[in-house]
Amino acid sequence: MSKRTGISGLLLLLLLGCQSTGTMQESRQLAEKRFGQQKARLKYVLAQEQLDRGQLPESQKLIQEAIGLDPDEPSYVLLMTKICLEQGDFVKADAVVRSIPETNPPLPEQVYLIGLIAERNNQMEQALQSYFRASQLDSHKIEYVLACGEILVTLDRNEEALSFVDSRLADFNGHGRLQALRGEILILLGRDREAASAFGAAAAQFPNDTNLLESQAMALYWAGDYAEAVAALRALRSQIHDTMPPHTSRALAHAYMEIGEYITAQTYLEEITSRDPEDISAWMLLGQCHLAQDHLDAAGETVRRLVELAPDKPGTLALQGYVLLRKQQPADARRALEAALRNDPRDGLAWCLLGQAAESMNQPQRARECYERALALRDDDPLALRLLQQVQQTQSPTLHPAALNGSSD
Repeated sequence: MSKRTGISGLLLLLLLGCQSTGTMQESRQLAEKRFGQQKARLKYVLAQEQLDRGQLPESQKLIQEAIGLDPDEPSYVLLMTKICLEQGDFVKADAVVRSIPETNPPLPEQVYLIGLIAERNNQMEQALQSYFRASQLDSHKIEYVLACGEILVTLDRNEEALSFVDSRLADFNGHGRLQALRGEILILLGRDREAASAFGAAAAQFPNDTNLLESQAMALYWAGDYAEAVAALRALRSQIHDTMPPHTSRALAHAYMEIGEYITAQTYLEEITSRDPEDISAWMLLGQCHLAQDHLDAAGETVRRLVELAPDKPGTLALQGYVLLRKQQPADARRALEAALRNDPRDGLAWCLLGQAAESMNQPQRARECYERALALRDDDPLALRLLQQVQQTQSPTLHPAALNGSSD
């Protein structure tokens, strides 16, 4: 072998050795990078779990470590944005989310979070634009659709909100969360019966969600479908007996009254007032329940309790006046009703009752004036019209207690 050939072979070996060393270094670097990404991913998962548990400091520490290991992964920065939002640091949240390099098209979650920050800063129109854009970028994300509907409600654009939710229902197979939002919007629009159907559809998908059951039951109650409301409220009561909110308990009792089951209603109302002796609305309903059963002494005792608790509450003194009229004590009734009207001169029912007291005291002219005052407040008031037409009669018709304000709201 010549000297030239030997030198050439040596150079080739050295060159191959250098290439091999470079390849090994690149492989090592790539392996280290992958290991760092895997470690970052694990920290991200743990950070999300800590955030779900409300452990913000631990979550923040973990996600900062993940970002340090893999700064190019946008999902880590997005999670850091959420943590800042939970901490109430909107300025930092905005800076963090906008630190993600722009992409074309933008990241849907980044756009959504920018909207969320705008909403927290009370920039509602900007938030709406971001939510709509996010829902366009990812049409399968229900959170973005819900955010659009909710912000429209916040902006008092309820009809538009309903149209938007209806337009997306089919895209999510009538998802319960959208049905629940639809029910809430329908309540705001005064369409209680439709709202009950929407809440019912939502509750069918989430049968253990007692909030949906309550919303359905109360919508039926507000719609005046009292028999259905009783069934729904009883089903709710069977699930959350010890924690049933007072307003739903009162609604159940009042619904029983509306379908004529006064004894059952009385049982519920006595239970409510025993549990909370200062529940004025329950005492009001109990008084009306006693009146409906002609339990005048019990009604009088209930009203006495009411006057002690809330002498200035609209309806309390009017109810007292009505009880006294039923007990044929027109002078005492007149005093109670005049006091009621000093508190609320726009109480048309109190004017009608005062007119009846005047008739009982043989003061037809005064009675006529009272009925006319009631009609001045509402010119189609059927009770005032009827009483005015028969003001010359010696005996006024007896009012049904349902004429009084029996709402449990």
